[in-house]
Amino acid sequence: MTEPRRAALYLDFDNVFAGLAAIDEWAAWNFAAHPGRWLGWLADAAPGGPRRLLVRRCYLNPAGWTEPDPNGELAGWLGQSRLYYSRFRADFVRAGFTVVDCPRLARLKNAADIVMALDIHEALDHPTHFEEMLILSGDSDFTPLLHRLREHDRRIMVIAPDSAAAALRAAADRVIPLGDFAEVTVPAEADPPIPSNDASADPVDPAAQRAAILASLRRLVATAETPLHLPVLGKRIHLELGGWVRRSRFGGAGTLARLIEGAEDLVLETGPGGGWLYDPGRHAPPSLNQPDLPPDALPPPRLPEEP
Repeated sequence: MTEPRRAALYLDFDNVFAGLAAIDEWAAWNFAAHPGRWLGWLADAAPGGPRRLLVRRCYLNPAGWTEPDPNGELAGWLGQSRLYYSRFRADFVRAGFTVVDCPRLARLKNAADIVMALDIHEALDHPTHFEEMLILSGDSDFTPLLHRLREHDRRIMVIAPDSAAAALRAAADRVIPLGDFAEVTVPAEADPPIPSNDASADPVDPAAQRAAILASLRRLVATAETPLHLPVLGKRIHLELGGWVRRSRFGGAGTLARLIEGAEDLVLETGPGGGWLYDPGRHAPPSLNQPDLPPDALPPPRLPEEP
């Protein structure tokens, strides 16, 4: 029997939650509310295992919050407009995590990445020789840290979105796409009920599903005056086309970002939350300094026609 690796896990909660919410709000909810589910998968079933997760640290902004899609299933189930990250603190404590509070130090930035980097660097001198570091974040700022870990002969697993910087991905020994991780967080029996007002019928054929999603994306981009934030687009696509988008994993593409990669007339620029989608023929390239997308920046969703 293979001896489990000695491993340390470091989670940037805000980063991962936002990335999962862009793919599937129910995946984000289950990730936060049931960490023991995916923790067991990382220990026993994830590639490169088995491993003993001797260090489990979650870096979380206690005042952080998100607004689920007001017309989505999660908001309807919660019955409230805001979901505060602090409500998940006890869930992570019960799963054996040390939760490190990382409040905002500026309007849009907390110190989670810096605190994580310091803790990971200190772990190199820990009496327990951790053979593997698991980093759950798509923040490219961790790239120099990964280089240092490699110099110290530590194996590195990163769970990050497809839009994560190539340099970050190249510095890791193994990268698990966030879309694949999302599948782990939501077991089949936890699949949320399908809303009765799905806006369109499931084309069933994966090629037709991808075509339908891309057609909706092109329409949204064509009517937008500025580049569109990927998390907002993900929510809008689910709302317009229906529950089959999530169930099909974007027509078999896995993630929205991966589906967009094959579209010649659409460009996805890496950035916070997954990046920005734009039409290079109409829009100026977005930048990381672009303000958050206002709620009215997208045209109103198409509602299903009355029979």
